[in-house]
Amino acid sequence: MHRFFPITIVRFFLTTLLFLQMSCGEKQLIDKPEFPALKVTDIDAAGGNWKTILISSPKAIKVPAPSAILSESYQNELKLCHFSVNHRTYAQNVAINYWGSGGVLRWNQIATELIAKYNTNDLQIKSNPYNPGISEPFAARVLALLSAAQYDALVTAWYYKFKYKRMPPYLHGSGEAVLPQNSLPSYPSEDAVVASVSYKILSYLFPAEKSFLYKKAIEHGNTRLWAGVNVSSDIVAGGKIGQETAQLFINFARNDFFDQAGQLSPDLKRMPAKSGKNWNYLRDLLRHPVLPMMGKVKPLMPLKYHKDDPQILPEKIADPAFQRELEELKKISQKLNPAQRQILEFWDNELGSPTIAGHWNKIAKELIRPLNYTELRSAKVFAMLNCAQENAAISGWDIKYRFLIPRPSQADPTIKPTMGVPDSPSFVSEYAVFSFTSGIVLGHLFPKDSVKIMKMAEEAGFSTIYGGINFRSDYEKGKLLGEKIGRKAINPENWVW
Repeated sequence: MHRFFPITIVRFFLTTLLFLQMSCGEKQLIDKPEFPALKVTDIDAAGGNWKTILISSPKAIKVPAPSAILSESYQNELKLCHFSVNHRTYAQNVAINYWGSGGVLRWNQIATELIAKYNTNDLQIKSNPYNPGISEPFAARVLALLSAAQYDALVTAWYYKFKYKRMPPYLHGSGEAVLPQNSLPSYPSEDAVVASVSYKILSYLFPAEKSFLYKKAIEHGNTRLWAGVNVSSDIVAGGKIGQETAQLFINFARNDFFDQAGQLSPDLKRMPAKSGKNWNYLRDLLRHPVLPMMGKVKPLMPLKYHKDDPQILPEKIADPAFQRELEELKKISQKLNPAQRQILEFWDNELGSPTIAGHWNKIAKELIRPLNYTELRSAKVFAMLNCAQENAAISGWDIKYRFLIPRPSQADPTIKPTMGVPDSPSFVSEYAVFSFTSGIVLGHLFPKDSVKIMKMAEEAGFSTIYGGINFRSDYEKGKLLGEKIGRKAINPENWVW
């Protein structure tokens, strides 16, 4: 098992040396855009009392009291901190700037880029767990597990920060800090929490990336010492919270039924190779349709969607209304105007993309970054968004495989989609469900931007009509389902600020 972050001076420098040796000349997976360092003003002093998702209480994870300020051990830690700040290397300065713009934001970026990396056709094979096949539900689950675990771990950290109230080392004589200062207690380190919980969750989900993720986590945690904002014991305590929290979420994930979601249901096994105008999957010995049993997966935060909702029913294929939708789709998809084509291209989350779930996480990052949120508040935004998106995936896929409505090009082969046709039923539109769920949540959290956000949701949902892979009713009922899930997600009963 990997140990996190320095416990002794010797171990710290050995770990740092190991990181520098491994990173020299290595091609980085993720982009490194420059962003300003966080300048937190509101420290969310009551954050330790916020309602958690999976952890019963922050007290469930035991964090010992830190050493007294005047103790010999703490004074030695201050000396190490002072030495580290004054002997920074160029590589350490680059790392400080990179992580100083927000650890939660950076790990979300890493997660979405890993999703994009594995979102390729040749990896849609479940025989190799080191090559996870990516789909919208898989991406939603990745982001929900990561965000919820980060959030619960940070609520725990905030509880202990304000219980012990040990202030940062720069207030105790270690010298000037490199990053912006604030009044948030430093023990345990919130960055160490985020680094350790993120490493462990993402390593579980992307086991082939474990070495890469470990190096990023070590770098992230150590930047706090190099920048003079944490001492070693702050980092060790944060690492402990992160690891223990992550293990709770991994235990949950091992029993949420997702490992069975790719199996064929009895109805699909009995389905003939050609079934008229009903949906049918692309038969391949190495592939199954996209997660036909996803509707049975247990969500991290159940939002009590009623699968028999009479408002969310498809048009019957033999009905005139269905035929009218076919004709409408032909006209729209064959003659797109420049504005429609621009919308289609913006939202076309094809292979190599982070999927529609990751796309909405990128939008959330753009909304969060200018506001200089604490790591805790940023994690809360992502937890609300991604737990809702996981419910959108589960509910949407349950409906898809109950009604088995064909994709437009299956119902009428003369329709030539300009988007890739997913190997899943058409009703309801996954883009509509995800986008209106996300739009409701983000519009609630960022009310000044709510009109713009909901316009984006409408464009995202309608883009698949422009692309020829969904009918109008797929969009309309998907929108309705997404709105219902979104409103449940922002219910005050689920969150205590």
